[in-house]
Amino acid sequence: MDFEAGGHQYVSSKMDAFTQFHVARKLAPVVAEVLPILSKGIDLEKGITEIEPVMQAIAKMEETDVNYVLFACLAVVRRVQKGGGSVPIWNENARRLQFDDIEMPQMLQIAAYVLKDNLTSFMGAVPSSLTVTAK
Repeated sequence: MDFEAGGHQYVSSKMDAFTQFHVARKLAPVVAEVLPILSKGIDLEKGITEIEPVMQAIAKMEETDVNYVLFACLAVVRRVQKGGGSVPIWNENARRLQFDDIEMPQMLQIAAYVLKDNLTSFMGAVPSSLTVTAK
């Protein structure tokens, strides 16, 4: 899947089936809480009030579960380079992002695109029209 976040072009590949399963399993307890918000789309440009219910649901998750989901999402994403080609945005060994200009809003936007691409068919309740925007 190709997408843009924070003024940069990205390409993501699919997670393997086991990773998709474990990500879906870790997200299952909060899906019901955030589904009404997701069905409308999330516009990060509107500020924290737009995503507050989503953040409250995520806040209930264990840190290890949140990290698992984020790390799994970031691990399948590459940033397209201006001269051609692409490079991974996540370094698993260092457990950190490879680009200092990816801040929390962009990280969450990237994760949302990856989740949509990987879990929409599994969680049929998640609308395929999910849109996420950020500046």
